Amino acid sequence: MNNVYLRRAMAHAIDYTMLGQELFSGLSFAAGSFIAPNHAALMDLSLPGFPYSPEIGNAILDAAGFPFEAGGVYRTWPNGNPLTVIWAFPTNPATENIIVPFHIQSWRAIGVRVELWQGRTHDQVYLWDTLDFDADNDEIHIYTGRWVAGSNPNPQGRWGHVDWNPSRYNSPEWEQILSNLSDISMFDQSVMIANYAAMQAHLQEVVPYFPTTWAITLSAINNRVARWDTRVRIPTSEFGWHVVRLTAAQPYSR
Repeated sequence: MNNVYLRRAMAHAIDYTMLGQELFSGLSFAAGSFIAPNHAALMDLSLPGFPYSPEIGNAILDAAGFPFEAGGVYRTWPNGNPLTVIWAFPTNPATENIIVPFHIQSWRAIGVRVELWQGRTHDQVYLWDTLDFDADNDEIHIYTGRWVAGSNPNPQGRWGHVDWNPSRYNSPEWEQILSNLSDISMFDQSVMIANYAAMQAHLQEVVPYFPTTWAITLSAINNRVARWDTRVRIPTSEFGWHVVRLTAAQPYSR
């Protein structure tokens, strides 16, 4: 996958809006940024992202010199060698029978042949151990993962020159960007916004990762519970067990 045009084309090939509506009833939707929505102030929404467009994906690969096989539906590398992308996907019995073929079919629409690693999905813990410790012998080309952002969106512990960087991507420029995210100057809000904007611009250009979907998590709370709040990084003066109240002695029920 050491070709930015291939990565960029594949990012444009998947209709995550439709997938979220049809499979997750709107509780999952296309991600519009490398920054999660609970850190909306750090998002650079001026970046184009990777909107669904197989036309753009095909145009990128055409311009980059990825020809189609003679009489075939799949492309080759510019040098004519066969192109097959090996994809690692964590097992999810509830959705994998839809998500996996949907992606493979979508990538086929731009001429990219994608196959599951070892012909199947894998247990998530086993998959991360394999990626983290390079135990796949470079057989895995792409993977699908999930990143949960809490109160600190700094990705330095997972991306860059660290043991747990499953993408393997790194560069001097990227290391400098990550270093800036941990600099003491980040206490200045304008510097923080600028540094995260630089991170997003770099990811948009190089595409070592591309965002897929954001998910809405529902919390079931009985209607006698007051002042419960699930937002991230709420000041303790506004939320904590000391402010949660019960409005009735017994739970309400129908």
